[in-house]
Amino acid sequence: MIRLENLKVTYNGKPALDIQGSLEIEKGARVGVIGSNGAGKTTLIRAILGIVDYSGSIKTEIPPEKIAVHMQINEYIDTVPVR
Repeated sequence: MIRLENLKVTYNGKPALDIQGSLEIEKGARVGVIGSNGAGKTTLIRAILGIVDYSGSIKTEIPPEKIAVHMQINEYIDTVPVR
């Protein structure tokens, strides 16, 4: 389970992602994140994985290294496991 509450990410003082309220993804769910360019899709994934700073709350029972992500543009190195 992943639960997002009032998640906000800013870059240089400008909002890149602003999810007001809560959003919950149930265990076992497969989720696709879609939207137009600049909508915050990559920023959302980076926040969930702990790659960018954010305000609000991300609660998860899954450690970030156990979350499978396939980005549109990938620069995988040989030591990165791909699931």
